[in-house]
Amino acid sequence: MKKIFQFLFLFVGILFVQTLRAQQEGTVDGLKLIPHRPSVTDAVELRFDDADHYVFREGLCALKKNQLWGFIDTTGKVVIDFTFFAWGNENPVFSSGIAMMAVQGESAGMRVPVFIDKKGQQLFKPQKFSAVTPFQSGIAIVEKINEKNRMRSYSFINKQGQPIPGAIDPGRSRGFSLELKPFHEGVSPLYNAKAGSIGFINPQGKWVIPPTTYGNAGDFGDGLAAVQNKVNYYWGYINKKGEVKVPFDYKKQPGVFSEGLAAVENSQEKTGFIDQQGKTVLPFIYEECRSPFINGYAVVYLKDNSSGFTIIDKSGNVIREMGPEQVQVFDNGWIYYKEWFKNRWAVGVLSPDGKDILLPEYFVYIGEFVNGLAYAVASLDNKQVRGFINLNFDFVIIQTY
Repeated sequence: MKKIFQFLFLFVGILFVQTLRAQQEGTVDGLKLIPHRPSVTDAVELRFDDADHYVFREGLCALKKNQLWGFIDTTGKVVIDFTFFAWGNENPVFSSGIAMMAVQGESAGMRVPVFIDKKGQQLFKPQKFSAVTPFQSGIAIVEKINEKNRMRSYSFINKQGQPIPGAIDPGRSRGFSLELKPFHEGVSPLYNAKAGSIGFINPQGKWVIPPTTYGNAGDFGDGLAAVQNKVNYYWGYINKKGEVKVPFDYKKQPGVFSEGLAAVENSQEKTGFIDQQGKTVLPFIYEECRSPFINGYAVVYLKDNSSGFTIIDKSGNVIREMGPEQVQVFDNGWIYYKEWFKNRWAVGVLSPDGKDILLPEYFVYIGEFVNGLAYAVASLDNKQVRGFINLNFDFVIIQTY
């Protein structure tokens, strides 16, 4: 019996050491769980300028080199050469297979907006647009100025640069500029300056919900959208028929419905969650909501017990506390957080249910994963490495100077 206990003790000890070593190496039962030092062994070297928020869209990523922009594919191959300027202050991206860029105009310093396809070819000849929006679901808004009377006109165009038959006159937004937001569930909010109200359009540029009643609106989710009335400027929810489904009880803009729940704020400035009938499901005990529910989990901020940012489930159960440092939740549900590590901030990654995907150690920045890649900055051997990492957090493209 004594020998059996000795054997069991020895066996458990060996198993504990193996498990501890495996966790330190990021593997359990041969499964890679938490990659530690990112590899650069197989990374493609590419020269481009420092810039934040590089991100892939539709298989391509815009990079800047010597103040000019081009595009690479997910292998690091330059597919559109660095010959374009950016139009506006945002990084160029592809949407509906089209990217909005700029080329040199007739005079020095003058830029002309153009639309290009994924081969870098202009879709149609420049039409002297004075303002444009990126394409959303195959349409864009353009502005032209009449050279004789200087009057401005607005229209929706298709991918051929032609006005869309039967489309409304989009006009300007309330900021005296053009704005076309992404379509969610087939519709997009659009402000009509003449009516002084916001409505919703479809990808044919026609009103689905006319701009008659509401001063502001959010995106549709689960068939409902938050809208602000023009009587007392409170918020409620409507469906795609324009019918009010949740009363106008909220002073601040509420969240988008996801998985049947939405975050709203009460008169005491506390956040809770309601269902699609406006019934309170989770009590108003949170300072804020950082993300909607994704795969059954959401990120909220708890102040009273010093939990800080916290992952909860749909019953309000605390799944994991992350502390007061800022977190970010991306579209795939991954949660990016920071911890102080060896005299600097390091980025860690959690799954929606709070499980470790990456411990905070080497990375100082990780952007959003799209097409399996994310722009990242890591500290390796006291040197910063910039480039794109894969889902194993290894570099596949690294920046050279």
